[in-house]
Amino acid sequence: MGGADAADLLAGIEAMVTMGVADPAKIACTGSSYGGFMSALLPTLDQCFAAAAPISPVVNWLSQHGTSQIPYFDEMFLASSAYDGALHFERSPVMQAHRNVSPTLLLAGGLDRNTPAEQAREYYTALQANGTDCALLVYPTEGHSVRGWPAYLDSAARILSWFDLKFGRSGGR
Repeated sequence: MGGADAADLLAGIEAMVTMGVADPAKIACTGSSYGGFMSALLPTLDQCFAAAAPISPVVNWLSQHGTSQIPYFDEMFLASSAYDGALHFERSPVMQAHRNVSPTLLLAGGLDRNTPAEQAREYYTALQANGTDCALLVYPTEGHSVRGWPAYLDSAARILSWFDLKFGRSGGR
C-alpha cells in the first residue's frame, strides 16, 4: 500500500499528460477509503496535482491500527508490524505532509469506525502547520465513505466546487 500501486498511478497520469489526454494544470485526485488514502498520499509523492479531495482517508497507519475496528488490515497489507515496522511511518501521508503543496479538501464521517474521522483531522492539522491550502469537513452522522443522503450530494457538490476553485474557474463548468 503506497508503494508500487502509487507509482503505477503516477505513471498513468504522466502517460495521459504526455498523450495530451489530460491537462497538466487540471490534475486532481479523489477517492474514498483506500482511494482516500491514495488521494492523501499521491500529492506527497508528486507535485502534479492542482487539487486533492480525500474521503475517509487513512493518513497515519500507526494511529489507524490503534483506533480502527479493523486493526490488523494494515499489518496484513503492509507486511509490517504497526509497532516496529518502518513502512507504517514511511507510507503514512501525515508523516509526509510537508511535501504536499496541493490544495486539499478532507471529508470524513463522524461515525466511521473503519477510518475514523481523526485520521482526516490529523492530516488537516499537519497540512495547516505546513501552510498548505486545506479544508476539513466531518459529517457528524455519517459512517464510512459519506454514503448517506443528503450528505453524499453535499460532499459531491463540495468536491466539484473545490476543484473548480483550484483550477481557477468560478461560476460553474
